[in-house]
Amino acid sequence: MTSPDQVVACTPGAAVPNAVTHLLHLEHSDSTQDEVRRRLAGGFIPPFAVRSDSQRQGRGRAGESWRSPTGNLYLSAAMGPFPTDLQLWLPTLSWHVSDAVCSSLVPWELHPRIKWPNDLLIGDRKVGGILIETEQSTHHGTIAIVGIGLNISTAPDVSPPGLQSTRLIDHIAASTATKLLTPAVLAIDLVDILFADAPATFLDLARNRRRRALYLGRLAWVGEWVRAERDGHDPVTGVLTDVDDAGGLQLYNEAGETVRLTGGVRRLRRLDGRGANDVVGD
Repeated sequence: MTSPDQVVACTPGAAVPNAVTHLLHLEHSDSTQDEVRRRLAGGFIPPFAVRSDSQRQGRGRAGESWRSPTGNLYLSAAMGPFPTDLQLWLPTLSWHVSDAVCSSLVPWELHPRIKWPNDLLIGDRKVGGILIETEQSTHHGTIAIVGIGLNISTAPDVSPPGLQSTRLIDHIAASTATKLLTPAVLAIDLVDILFADAPATFLDLARNRRRRALYLGRLAWVGEWVRAERDGHDPVTGVLTDVDDAGGLQLYNEAGETVRLTGGVRRLRRLDGRGANDVVGD
């Protein structure tokens, strides 16, 4: 079935000047992440993206299941190539992707907040998430496969337990109600924004004052006490103050020290005060 974002030009070696020629639409898939991976193996050249109406085996971070009923946005994009040292570009790539998602929703006067590093919130409810995986390609080097899920018309239960979800259509301003918000329409705008910056520029994002201010304005829980739970390390508690030039999160702890966090953060929680058990946001 042909759709507004159906791709016929996204073939091995094809040029990809805009979303019309580098966005592939599928009615069903196991996972858009896996669909992109298969196309990379078949010779497709980044950047390109795959959108599916539904997924049978959608996933989030740490292999968590991502429920994927029809009516929401499920999109994965191949981006790169990148340097092999992931720590150099992964935080700012996550920054760029989350910022692109927020920018794509501005026409509907929707302003989600970014829960560092990969969740999108409206209020304290989750409306979407981002998953970044990597693929080593013989021909293309290190490629990022960026998965984006957004609740448009349905709000499935999310993990971890206690975190509530919401959907975009419940928050559209009356003044924009005549503008159609569908996965197909949103995907085209999102992909154009996502691919507007060359990968080599991501390391400079935090040094761009306008982009930095925009990102900080969208970042959830700035000025509030949070706890970062890290893989293989003790949790870190402090006031979320800033992001550094590498895209890492900065906390100001009780000892008056600035703590920098990059990768390995499993979960960021907002605290009600400073007590370890005073979790009010997941």
